[in-house]
Amino acid sequence: MRFRANNIAVCSDIEKAFLNVRLHPDERKFTKFLWLTDVNNIDSPLKVYQFKSVLFGAVCSPFILNAVIKTHLDNNCDINTANQMKDNIYVDNVIDGVYSEADTVKYYSESTSLMNSCGFNLRAWSSNSPDLCELATRDNKYEPADEVSVL
Repeated sequence: MRFRANNIAVCSDIEKAFLNVRLHPDERKFTKFLWLTDVNNIDSPLKVYQFKSVLFGAVCSPFILNAVIKTHLDNNCDINTANQMKDNIYVDNVIDGVYSEADTVKYYSESTSLMNSCGFNLRAWSSNSPDLCELATRDNKYEPADEVSVL
């Protein structure tokens, strides 16, 4: 609801968010799984693998992702956009708002730079701001839509 209190709505998505959160090598042993060496032969021997990143779909994954993002934003609390984003991220979606076109350009550049600095790529931008749409289109991160679903 907070983003609706602003003049300009800003929405984005963190690309492959869960895959960008790496597991410590000591913790990977808890994410083992079995795979057939020959997927066309059900009797082929099994091979043991383990994930190197947070599993999409595990019960704890949204919590881990949220903790990583919040920690990164807390570590950059000197940037106003980081403080604003902290309260406006739901799992891997940024749902925020700003008051002016100038704020929109600043928000786009600061949030993109901030999230890139920890390996996250903000993509699928949408907004009612022509300036943001132009910037995101230039960077090939714009997602044109007549309607945007917000969780």
